[in-house]
Amino acid sequence: SIRKFKELNNGTWELKDDYENGNLGYDPLGLKPTDPEKLVTMQNRELNNGRLAMIGIAGMVVQELVTQTDVLDADVADFYADLA
Repeated sequence: SIRKFKELNNGTWELKDDYENGNLGYDPLGLKPTDPEKLVTMQNRELNNGRLAMIGIAGMVVQELVTQTDVLDADVADFYADLA
């Protein structure tokens, strides 16, 4: 968002000094911890969940490449019948 930048200076944009990556200032449920230590813990958990999701998607891609069937569109009964 444009509010995250300082005034245009000599044709270059610079981030404001108080800018935090990913902090858009939108927390309607008040889930962001105010304690810095708890915030770091929450951020690390979020990163780990994202990494686990990427590993899961990579596993689905490998499965599609090996079996030559669509993981999400495959009829499960036909898939297992072909293996027998």
